[in-house]
Amino acid sequence: MSPPMGETQPLIYHGKNGQAPETMENETKEKSTCSSGVAKLVIVALLAIIGTHLYDRHFNATDKVVENSSDLPPPPELPSAAEENSETSEDASASTTTAPLQYRPYCMTYHNQKTARILQTSMGSPSQQWSRIPCYAEPEKVRKWAKSPTPPDAHVNEYGNPDAILNISLNDASFADRKPILGFGAAFTEAASLNYQSLSEKGKETLMELYFGKSGLGYALGRVHINSCDFSVKSYSFDDVDGDFELEQFDTNATHDNQKDGMMDMIRRATSVFERAWKPAAEVEGEEIDPTRLKDGNLLMYASPWSPPAWMKNPIYDVDPENATHAAGMTGSTTPSCLREGTGKDSRYAKAWALYFSKFITTYREHGIDLWGITVQNEPEFPAPWEACAYTPEAQADFVAYHLGPQLEKDHPDIKVLMFDHNKDHMITWAKLLLNETAHPSYKYIDGTAYHWYAGGMDRLLDGAVGSPNLHRFQSTLKDLFETKTTEQDVNDTLPNETIATVAPNQGKEHIILGSEACHCPYTGYAGGSIEVYWARAERYVHTILADLAAGSNGWVEWNLVLDSVGGPNHLNNLCDTGILAVPHRAIVNGSEADIPPTLPFEKTKHQFGVNVGDTRTRAELNALGFPAKYLDTGLAVQPIYYYMGHISRYVRPGSRALSGLIQESKASEESSPLTTPNRAFRSQGQVVPGGGFNDLARNGIEVTAWPCEGSTRQVFEFDEDTKRIKVLGHDWLGKPTKSCLAKEADMSFKGITLTDCKKKLAATFDMVPIDSASNSTWVQFVQTNVPETSKRVDRCLVLGHLGNDGGALGPRGGAPVKYGSCAGGQSKWKYSDPSGGEIITTVLDAGEVCMTTGWPFLQMGAFSTPNGESESTVVLLNEARDSANYVLYDGGDVVLSGSIPPRSIQTVLLDSN
Repeated sequence: MSPPMGETQPLIYHGKNGQAPETMENETKEKSTCSSGVAKLVIVALLAIIGTHLYDRHFNATDKVVENSSDLPPPPELPSAAEENSETSEDASASTTTAPLQYRPYCMTYHNQKTARILQTSMGSPSQQWSRIPCYAEPEKVRKWAKSPTPPDAHVNEYGNPDAILNISLNDASFADRKPILGFGAAFTEAASLNYQSLSEKGKETLMELYFGKSGLGYALGRVHINSCDFSVKSYSFDDVDGDFELEQFDTNATHDNQKDGMMDMIRRATSVFERAWKPAAEVEGEEIDPTRLKDGNLLMYASPWSPPAWMKNPIYDVDPENATHAAGMTGSTTPSCLREGTGKDSRYAKAWALYFSKFITTYREHGIDLWGITVQNEPEFPAPWEACAYTPEAQADFVAYHLGPQLEKDHPDIKVLMFDHNKDHMITWAKLLLNETAHPSYKYIDGTAYHWYAGGMDRLLDGAVGSPNLHRFQSTLKDLFETKTTEQDVNDTLPNETIATVAPNQGKEHIILGSEACHCPYTGYAGGSIEVYWARAERYVHTILADLAAGSNGWVEWNLVLDSVGGPNHLNNLCDTGILAVPHRAIVNGSEADIPPTLPFEKTKHQFGVNVGDTRTRAELNALGFPAKYLDTGLAVQPIYYYMGHISRYVRPGSRALSGLIQESKASEESSPLTTPNRAFRSQGQVVPGGGFNDLARNGIEVTAWPCEGSTRQVFEFDEDTKRIKVLGHDWLGKPTKSCLAKEADMSFKGITLTDCKKKLAATFDMVPIDSASNSTWVQFVQTNVPETSKRVDRCLVLGHLGNDGGALGPRGGAPVKYGSCAGGQSKWKYSDPSGGEIITTVLDAGEVCMTTGWPFLQMGAFSTPNGESESTVVLLNEARDSANYVLYDGGDVVLSGSIPPRSIQTVLLDSN
């Protein structure tokens, strides 16, 4: 039976001398059966206490790292799992016995050439972040009569719950011919600088170490806004003089940004901390290092504009006076462009705005900050109520080709220019124009594409949850580099054939793809107070990062570095969350909390989300909930988001590459048969009830995809015979029940089916038609009966689509979209299990069967080669389920490691060669 939600599995040792119980010879079985009664219970109880202590022990970054079992005392002796399940006497059957082991009790390595270390953060022990879990080596068995040693046995599926198979290829980098991972980071906003200023010197020092130091996240990327943004206290620019086309009044002193402990000071200090901590020792000492490898220790800063000065912008209808010649302020935007005279070749304002970029870069450089790149415009598709400048793809292409590109090529040819900088849904549309040599000259000035993680609607629980298949499609677009060709029409797509024209060489192997902004809104985990919410927010960060890197992204940047306890200041009341919050009123000064008000003068937001729960909790309570007291004492609330982020950023350093790897379905047990339900990571063989806990992705707007079957509630669908709809049930992060159905049309941007409201006419209806009506086969077609009039097909079935980019690091089974298509092909063939099981399965992919999934599975993985990291290879394992999961990790066909991951937990596995 699974442990109660939130409990961490104790580390119980079995066997002796570092061996698993099954490696012991027959002396265990020869023991007297008398010892299997009360004595066994006492041993189990004592070892559970010892194991729990060892499991929960927290190691700081400076603690000794256990690299192999020889560094540890031998684990105590305990009967094997198989022995505990057997009855050895009548007395044993009559006595109270221990429950059988359901989860692997400790980590084991099986490869003689590999050592492993594991770090873990778990909701079951929220105050034990980055805990080190030792791995024991399973030796080869040597028997007198054997000619050669017997290889170690991982005993797959022998610990109650089946093992998920983590199949990676340590020598197979998925994007070996492209730029490697550049790193991770956050933005130096005005809001961040104001909160930085509110801290004591000790607090400032701690914040810098936490983000950029060796014991912290090691952030290698940073963002800064050109002019003000919503996370400013008011609008500002560097030149407010109307008609100053040559920008003679541009503030080259950077008065706003260069104040004491302001944005520039923060960047300079972060750069210093980062370089000291992460620059290779050889480079510091002047020695030669490998020039072909991306170096660590160089903080890459890029700048993004929200709005030009008001005098460059068009007046806004119903906002500005009727006869106004320009906008009164920097908030809001006209379309197709905010700029007066547009972005054509002769626009004086577009030319001045391009010059503004150049002067901003020069000014920062003169103040000791060398920018690496710029994005053309933050969120160009959104004429936001805060600082904004909207562009259509055509308008941005003109601005880049005729103004910004030539200006930067002349003044700053080393600066990287990233287009778009908005959500994943339309990035392909923009690429097909701005990167298309035959369509527009903008292509030759663009070095990369920036994108955000937001869903774009009002449902903030969809942020970070949609768009992964689009990122793969974007990669496929970039791969069509040097020839004009017509793509074969996707058998599952109703759109006509598309022509992808030639693009410049720098749009292929050298093209940068950067996740440039992400955060949770509204409010903060600290202020909201629900561990369910702030833990789910941490999980969503990791899910999105792993999915993006698997699709070929070069990095990921969250929004504000630091905010106040409620997520501000923001002069439009757009409160959001981040990894670290400034709470100077919680700092300990002379033995007691500082005499500072909880809300500082810069925070003007009316707290519409209720009581600030974090401020009502004691230091000890917050520490127990995952906000370490040692940082609260310096005025910082370090949230679980921060620690989850560290499981990636600390170890997947700049220069890393994603490795091919996917969590596959559990292997079948010897006693399995066609009449029994197969093994699943969250469902044992023979059981039909799915595991994992409630499905928090049964939500309108979530994409329907296909992944290896894990036996969880995220892969349970019900065909309603009455309504003829396919529905899913679940709960949101706060436990509110949800119900959604498959939409009757594929999403126009994502090209796949999403979930929608079952009560509206947006939901699809189907006839479930058996493939072979003469047999008891469970193979069916879901034939759509409410086909939209706009469809070019009369016969439309539910089909499995192709995942662009060949699925990147995950392969074709790693999230292929479910679509509508022809009923004639094999893609329309599904196996629908008994409704109590609820799986909808297809075997159309050569790589193996997959289950229809709401969004993504509970259990996820990313594997990386990490030449600049702490280990040669790094595997990040995320479990969003409310059940533990066993796993066995393979490198190709070789067993490397086995273990288990508790509910709501993340593990980082560090692998090295002996």
